[in-house]
Amino acid sequence: MLKTTNLTVHVTRRPILSVFVSAVIFCAIILSGLSVGMPIVSAAPTPQILISPSSASLNIGQIFTATVNLTDFPNLIGYQLVLKYDGNLLNLTNLWFPDNNVFSGQNAQTVWSNDTGAAGDTVDHLNYTVAGGTLIGSGSVSVSNGVLCEANFTAVNGGLATIQVCTTNAPAHDQSATWYTYCEDSSTTVNYAFTITNGSITVIPEFTAIALLMMLPILGAAVLIARKKFARRA
Repeated sequence: MLKTTNLTVHVTRRPILSVFVSAVIFCAIILSGLSVGMPIVSAAPTPQILISPSSASLNIGQIFTATVNLTDFPNLIGYQLVLKYDGNLLNLTNLWFPDNNVFSGQNAQTVWSNDTGAAGDTVDHLNYTVAGGTLIGSGSVSVSNGVLCEANFTAVNGGLATIQVCTTNAPAHDQSATWYTYCEDSSTTVNYAFTITNGSITVIPEFTAIALLMMLPILGAAVLIARKKFARRA
């Protein structure tokens, strides 16, 4: 008699959750291995044009020297800078390109429009001036932090004045054109979005002889009131 023996196979199921966790850990190990040695790409810093110091307090007749800096601009071959200010409060007396300017040691040409007595902006009637520089021939300079120009402003009247860097969105206007700040890059036609830091100048008005004479009666009345109060207490 032929006897048969049945083979019974017991299959044990692994919990689904443990399988999923193991797969996640395995993928994480693979990804971490792939990430080793891969360079970290960071965004290029935004170019800045800033006026320093950014704020100052002056008495009438005092001179304020503003330094205009450019930072984080690659392959610079030329620039135009337009500064706007209130001519009723400040008088632009001089503008120059110091020895440590962005084109220092290069063959470059610099220029500025020193007609500070012009009527100014035809829209807001503020005064403005245009300055700039360009390299002559081929080549460019990479600017991490360099000086575009320096300018002297004399306080002529009391009030709060701003030395403003004109941009494409806020240009200076004349009868037939607009003037704004830009930098030329030799390697790209990208229209750079600058971060701008303007200068804020507070001009403290003088106490004239007439103002002092007007204040004398007030001071005298205050003294009399104070004496009466002390006399009553006594």
